[in-house]
Amino acid sequence: MPLTHCVIVRPGLDRGMLAAQILHAAAESADGLHDSRTHALAVEARSDEELRAMLEQARSRGLRCVEVVEDTPPWTGAIMAVGIAPTAKNDLRFLQHLPLIKEPRRGSSEKEHRLSKAEVAGLSPAPGSSHTEVLP
Repeated sequence: MPLTHCVIVRPGLDRGMLAAQILHAAAESADGLHDSRTHALAVEARSDEELRAMLEQARSRGLRCVEVVEDTPPWTGAIMAVGIAPTAKNDLRFLQHLPLIKEPRRGSSEKEHRLSKAEVAGLSPAPGSSHTEVLP
């Protein structure tokens, strides 16, 4: 049975930072279990608090996790992403409420796609994001 490798990122990152954090989290959490049949799942938390809560839930379920903590300004000390080692798809059901990472809508700027500080504080999703259920 194929495994699912998951990365959860914080909201509001520009594309370059997003790509870097996904790479860090995926590489550090692969645990040698990744092969050509492994499914990849990349989702976005709606707030820093939600990212931390998902990390704690993953740990409490016994899933192997890594947290990527940034060491350069302006994000110094912030958890940027969480990588969850490849595991059975059903083990990740607790993440089904998180939206998939998506490209900005056609015609919208990258800036419009990122969350404002007020949206992060209010736990509201970014404009145009959906609450796609990613796992059955």
